[in-house]
Amino acid sequence: MPRTQPSTTNDMPRTTGLPALSGLQQQIVAHLLNRVAFQDYGDCCSVDDLAAQFGRTPGRFLPVLRRLVDKGYVTLSGKTVQWVYPTAEALRQQDPTLSVQEAEKMVRKISGGKGRR
Repeated sequence: MPRTQPSTTNDMPRTTGLPALSGLQQQIVAHLLNRVAFQDYGDCCSVDDLAAQFGRTPGRFLPVLRRLVDKGYVTLSGKTVQWVYPTAEALRQQDPTLSVQEAEKMVRKISGGKGRR
């Protein structure tokens, strides 16, 4: 039986068309996805909370979040207090076994129905 090389991340088909992220952007998305995975999303993830977590003021942190919105990784919701939600596409990029419907259901659950795909 011929020996095959182990699969690498680069060999895996992309499930989403999301662009690459900078270091800080990767850290933010990883933080959000970890909170979802550990089911303690409700204890974090307002713009103010995330800014404090990353040692920045909300005003200086918001442009980074807006770039993540533009890239399709997160959505922002709320007027008085803004909340940050991962998109279904970001969830599927993290876990390619998730169907579109499962990812959208997770977004609805954590956002209380306010999150967008």
